[in-house]
Amino acid sequence: MQQTNHNYSAATYRDCASLGAPLPGSRRLQDFALDDAGQVLDTCTGRSYTLDSAGQVALLLMREGLAREVVIAELARRCDRSPEALSAGIDAFLSQISPLAS
Repeated sequence: MQQTNHNYSAATYRDCASLGAPLPGSRRLQDFALDDAGQVLDTCTGRSYTLDSAGQVALLLMREGLAREVVIAELARRCDRSPEALSAGIDAFLSQISPLAS
């Protein structure tokens, strides 16, 4: 995820228990409008971000309320990468998006 002068890589999603309420399926995620180019507009704050293709897929899956393991498995299937390789990236993505979606 990227916002003006802030580069947020998209890949993994950490145990949300330490972040308070579970992030996947969060109503706040519904406030993020995503276009085909990976541009995300937070309709509540007006801030915009850019996601790479893995981040786009992760955000869409999380908006559906899918669990971390399911998001990782689906990314692994679509990207032809091992779940282990994606796990750290999803964790980083979640730690970056959680403050934005709370």
